[in-house]
Amino acid sequence: MNEVSMMPADESEARSGMYRFFSNVFLGPPDGALVQKLPELLHLDDLRSLFESETIKVLQGFAAELEQEELPTLRQEYFDLFVVPTKRYVAPFEDVYRECAPGSKLDKGPLLGTHAISVIRTYRRAGAAMIDDCKELPTHAGVEFSFMSFLCDREAEAWHTHRKAADADVESETSNQVNQYRELQRAFLQQHLAVWLPQLRRAVQANALTPYFSGMTELSEQYVTRDLAGISVPIDTFESEAPKTIHG
Repeated sequence: MNEVSMMPADESEARSGMYRFFSNVFLGPPDGALVQKLPELLHLDDLRSLFESETIKVLQGFAAELEQEELPTLRQEYFDLFVVPTKRYVAPFEDVYRECAPGSKLDKGPLLGTHAISVIRTYRRAGAAMIDDCKELPTHAGVEFSFMSFLCDREAEAWHTHRKAADADVESETSNQVNQYRELQRAFLQQHLAVWLPQLRRAVQANALTPYFSGMTELSEQYVTRDLAGISVPIDTFESEAPKTIHG
């Protein structure tokens, strides 16, 4: 991959796009547009540079052979894994993996427990609200990924305002906003997504019949791990806003 210079706001927007992509994977079944775009998407150099090559190769092979006629099968797999409580059902909720009491005979915890309360409080503290047409619970994987996208968007907006600032007070305020949103991102990944995604990934891989959801869940885990390691809080200098150079 060629060197790409990326300003801080651009980087934040790119990260938002990745979290929005994973949110869509979990919030609804794949559609015809995805079947058409998936092969091209998986061959993008900047995307492949983010993930382990073996996982990408498996998904590339799957996408290359995927036909529109197979879309109903893929959509059914989504419902079997994430919606309909059959024997292959994998509950995509943080609570299920983290609310099970030590020593309990149950292998899954109840919904809307202590971790749900923590998540809801974090959403409110960040100024995020679940849209009315979202029918999922706050601890759904897709909702948590959507929240990360929201935080990255707010960080990008703060970067844009900082760059256009005409006085020191605005610069100081937007610098604080950037650090606040990055701290929220770091804390949310560290306390929530990074904790339970490995469990979700193992459950999906044990129950999925196609490589698509196994691969996407693994990619989401890899991205969270990588992003958490790369978030620097606080940012020490805002004066130069030097572009970040990505090597490939």
